[in-house]
Amino acid sequence: KRVFLRRVLRSALVVVVPTDDYREIISRRYAIASERIVVIPNGTSHRVAGNAKSLSGGRDKVKLLFVGRLSVQKNLPLLLDATAAYLRKYGDAELRIVGDGAERSAVRSRIQQLGLGNSVTMLGPVRGEELEFIYDSSDIFIMTSINESFGVVFIEAMTKGLPIVSVDIPAIRNVVNHGTNGLLAESNAASIAAAIRALSTNEMLYSTISRNNLAKSQDYDPAKIAEKFMTLYDSIHIWRGAGDGCPHP
Repeated sequence: KRVFLRRVLRSALVVVVPTDDYREIISRRYAIASERIVVIPNGTSHRVAGNAKSLSGGRDKVKLLFVGRLSVQKNLPLLLDATAAYLRKYGDAELRIVGDGAERSAVRSRIQQLGLGNSVTMLGPVRGEELEFIYDSSDIFIMTSINESFGVVFIEAMTKGLPIVSVDIPAIRNVVNHGTNGLLAESNAASIAAAIRALSTNEMLYSTISRNNLAKSQDYDPAKIAEKFMTLYDSIHIWRGAGDGCPHP
């Protein structure tokens, strides 16, 4: 990346990134002028649910969901530790893990080590309507990544009005606003478990965040994202036609 990606980025008229935080990271890491970096988020074709979710007076068992690659970056040991911490301190929970990857065996081993065999289900890769149904039938979406550039799974969760609990790291905080779209926690099991508890026991907070996510998901409609790209392409054409090799914000 230091050798080849730097050269590619520096030769581009415009570099597109999905979040404001990533704009700063790319500018600093590859010495790209920030005015040459444009922020356009990712989109999703998932259907937006018609109604916000509700706790309906609270649930005996909170249904947690993780969707993503089973990789070191996703920090699945922390996800499992947080689930175990919730079970020990607060009550019953069920975690479904959707996805596959190099850490699959390590995740299974960790589940057994923590005694979570009856509380965690690994569903493997799931797509399409089946994945949308899993989002819709969950209570809280949870992410414990070490780093992220955006997180399409967040906006997939938002389309179902699913509140989010995530670690507070760059890029994620550009998508998940604490107290509005979900709760951001420190990267430790106790903090994440406490955030899950706060959402699962506060019906007003839960319902408000669910409604906010349904509304926010409209910003990530594929047609709107495509329009942003078309506007950018048209602008580049104008800049090049004017002999200006550098875009202006």
